Amino acid sequence: MLLSELAIDQRAIPLAPGTVAPDFALPSTPDQLVSLAEFRGQPVILAFYPEDWSPVCYYRSRDGTSERALYVIDTDGVVHWSYVSPVGINPGADGILRALEELRSGTSR
Repeated sequence: MLLSELAIDQRAIPLAPGTVAPDFALPSTPDQLVSLAEFRGQPVILAFYPEDWSPVCYYRSRDGTSERALYVIDTDGVVHWSYVSPVGINPGADGILRALEELRSGTSR
């Protein structure tokens, strides 16, 4: 099956809670990078919002983009919570806030 043949309601599968988050580096300014390793020891929120200017980010496979994905990574670099939003749905911040509260209180999902 070609990527362009995927149905619009199929979602990517996020890294599952308990998975060690892979290190990466992304541009923070035109001439500087920031890596996940630099944040070790503190919780990290990753929010991937491709095409955030569009109302619902449709027809992602043809355009080479993906759904909106949210991650909360704990102080040890392990995924605590993850979520991929269905196309056309704004995921909001409630899940992130709950996951951060769980980390703060020492509870887990």
